[in-house]
Order: sequence, then C-alpha cells, then structure tokens
Amino acid sequence: MCPRFFICKGLLNMKKAMMTILLFSVFSVCLFADSFRFSIVWDKVVESETTLSVVNLDNDSEVENHSKDLEIVSTVQDVARIKYASNEGGIHVLSYKATPLMNNSDQSGHSFNLFFSYTENDSTDVQEIQVGTNKSLTYPNGSVKAETSINMGQGGVLTPRYVLIQVELPDVSVDTMQTNVKYTSTITIERTSP
Repeated sequence: MCPRFFICKGLLNMKKAMMTILLFSVFSVCLFADSFRFSIVWDKVVESETTLSVVNLDNDSEVENHSKDLEIVSTVQDVARIKYASNEGGIHVLSYKATPLMNNSDQSGHSFNLFFSYTENDSTDVQEIQVGTNKSLTYPNGSVKAETSINMGQGGVLTPRYVLIQVELPDVSVDTMQTNVKYTSTITIERTSP
C-alpha cells in the first residue's frame, strides 16, 4: 500500500510541476511580447464669441444712435443696460471711463456721477465714477479704476449678463449749465480681461 501511495503522490507533484511550468511559459510569453500604447484624443476647437452692447432698460434692443437723452434733474436716473455675453469661461472684467458733460459753446466741463450696477448670486456690486469738470481728462483718471468682474463659469454658452447704467447730476452742475444747450458725455465700456 505504501508504494502505491508514493506513486500517486509523485504523480500529483509532477502534475503540479507541469502546471507551474506551463503557467510560467504563458506568463513569460506575455512579458516578452511587443507592446504599445494607443490613445485617441478628440480636440474640439470652439470659436470664441463675445458680444457687448448697450440696450434699453425694458428690452434687448440696442440704444438708438448709441446715445440717450436725459432730463436735467439732480436725481439718479436709469439710463440703459450693458448686455454682455461670451462663450469663454472664467472671470471677465468690464472697465468704464467717461468725459465731463460738454458742449462746444460752453468752455466749461460739467461734473456728474455715473453708476454701473451688476448683480450676481444675490450680491450687487456698484462701481461709481465721479466725473470731474476738466474737459481734457477722462474719469476715473490716474490709478483709480472702475471695473465690474463677471463670472462666466465654465463657458460654452452665450447667456447674457446685464449691468445697469445710472447717472446723477449734482445741483452745482444743473445750476451752471447753459439753457437751450445740449451737453454730451462719452462713456467708454470695454472688456479688459481676459
């Protein structure tokens, strides 16, 4: 009985050894086979599109002739809205400058206050420019800036954002302006970032 047991046990050990050799051979072939990596890259190019316009208070039609007639009163008046849209993501910055109220028949410039009001996530940011009387300057001047930061998220869509434009004439300007004269100020709105 003992010899048969050793023979069976010997056969089992030989089967295990052959199985191990066979597995090692397959594994060796896999280790030494030529291999390479292959990847697919889909590079989607989206053309940048940005629009910036000044529109009426009650609709999206552009302000006619790029100008707006206002009353000569010393209260805050709503003027128009800036409509800004871009498919670029990130933080976009709009910057503002203005000249004094002027007319060629009046040697003086006249001051006024200009407001840009933007609401995002229930928080309102108001940029105020106190436009001075120097006809050769634009305001704000020097290192002072009037800017609105607009978060455009991840981008990809042209969802418009709106900035309200308001003005206020101080009493001193109302009192010193000539009668029957049309005064104008040039307001410059530009995207300065990105």
